Amino acid sequence: MQPMQLEKKEIRFHVIAWLCWIIIQSLLYPFRGPSLVLYIVSPIQYFLAYLVVFYSIALWILPQFWPRKIGGLIVSLAILFAGFVLFRILMFYVVLPSLDENFVFDRSFPYKVFAIVSFYWFLLYGFLAATYFAVK
Repeated sequence: MQPMQLEKKEIRFHVIAWLCWIIIQSLLYPFRGPSLVLYIVSPIQYFLAYLVVFYSIALWILPQFWPRKIGGLIVSLAILFAGFVLFRILMFYVVLPSLDENFVFDRSFPYKVFAIVSFYWFLLYGFLAATYFAVK
């Protein structure tokens, strides 16, 4: 099966839906960065990672592997999750602190706990992607 593709009408819908979601999340959990750069970059890095997870699963992984190639599905999800966690660790431990020396992130926060929290977000957006795939 080929990866799914979005039509122009669907793309507009997705852009509007994601913008609404980002606004709602930003209002519920406002970011209070120490600088304007981090105030802009931090939310972008959050939502960029979520977008990659959502569309990778909904448009590529599930159409490629579901339901016949479960092994490929599991391996693909594991690779995507590892990339997701690595991206988030790099952002919090390397990139954001290098953009602003006032960025405070508890460096004693264990990577294992960070990965568990990331798994929650991965599951959430993976579930949304699977739901979208099933409806589509």
